Amino acid sequence: MTDLPTVLLVPPAGGSALLRRRWAGDLAGRARVETPHLPRIPGGTLLDTARSLAAAAPRVGRWTLAGHSLGALVAFEAVRTLEAAGDPPPERLLVLGSSPPSAATGRTFAPVVDLGDDDFLAALAELGAVDAALPANPMRRLFLPGLRADLRLLVGYAPAPAAAVSVPLTAWHGTRDRLAPPASGGGWSARTSAAFGLRVVEGGHFFPVEQSTAVTGSLGLPLRAAAPPEERPTRPVLVE
Repeated sequence: MTDLPTVLLVPPAGGSALLRRRWAGDLAGRARVETPHLPRIPGGTLLDTARSLAAAAPRVGRWTLAGHSLGALVAFEAVRTLEAAGDPPPERLLVLGSSPPSAATGRTFAPVVDLGDDDFLAALAELGAVDAALPANPMRRLFLPGLRADLRLLVGYAPAPAAAVSVPLTAWHGTRDRLAPPASGGGWSARTSAAFGLRVVEGGHFFPVEQSTAVTGSLGLPLRAAAPPEERPTRPVLVE
């Protein structure tokens, strides 16, 4: 199905294979869901990661760019990079569970990113930034180095004050997301010169997984056969 549009999905800090699997299942037969490999560069910045994403972006065909949490900011900066280079940007940008870029973006994580493992995970769980079960996960040591490296990108992020893109942008938020509360979403409107939308769904910081059908259903791609009732999209609440 080479004519299917592409959804390029940028995960949150630490990555999320579950997010990709859920979206790929939701969009099977409607779009190709791809998660680009973005190498962690020692001493690199969020803008370096955004440039890697821009280099991996499609150059032909229809495509949408979506990012969750840290991934939303990387996606935003990647669109800026594409537009500055004269390369084709996505048809639209979805920023999920992320407050808009600001000088304060990294302050939440600066005090915790270098804590010992137990304190680090406890602090992140308190913030709602990781699954509450992660501190007790025996495999956590495999996950922690990448998570710390990704959060350091946020701590060092210094966005341009008036940075904006020229593609339609929709900001999605979860009702119980303490890291990126719905009240912060309106700030994204200043970050695009095109159409802006703000949507809120029930859930916490990981609503892009928990409420995946609500988000993927909003893309308006041709639908496959109707899902069973329990899998049908949750109706999002549009916040004007």
